[in-house]
Amino acid sequence: GNASGTGDFTIAAPNSNTDRTLTLPDEAGTLDTLQRAGNVLQVMTTSSISSSSTVSTSYTALSGATLTITPSNTANKILVLWSSTSSNTLVAGANVNYRHGIFRGTTMLYSTLIGVDSGSGGLQIKSPIMFSIVDAPSTTSAVTYNIQHHTSNASSTGTFGGGSLTLMEIAG
Repeated sequence: GNASGTGDFTIAAPNSNTDRTLTLPDEAGTLDTLQRAGNVLQVMTTSSISSSSTVSTSYTALSGATLTITPSNTANKILVLWSSTSSNTLVAGANVNYRHGIFRGTTMLYSTLIGVDSGSGGLQIKSPIMFSIVDAPSTTSAVTYNIQHHTSNASSTGTFGGGSLTLMEIAG
């Protein structure tokens, strides 16, 4: 282009008798496909995750902690951001873990350890949780992410205090 800002922009017709259509977005500014590596292509978030308690020793889903995203390219990544508060009631004479896990479908991608006790009992460990993980689902089909929790001892109550889950599609 011309450095002084003057010049012509020309679109020439193809050298054939076939009609061609060029469709431009209805917006001002620079035309960009947004598919450059590192660009954020879409963002989804939920903050309606309810507080929940569990005594289950198997991972169980948190109500409202599920989001589905459809990547536009198999090379794109999904940045998963998670924040919450949690507490764990400890049990005398037992080691107790309370964990949260981020899952893609049924596959666990990451697990957090909230609290451990070696036997004092009756105490609570309260902890804010914030973590992020970059996932490469390698698909253009819908992908569902969810947060689940469990305790290692059914006599201990793990309590999730609410939070938010955010998914960002990043161009690969």
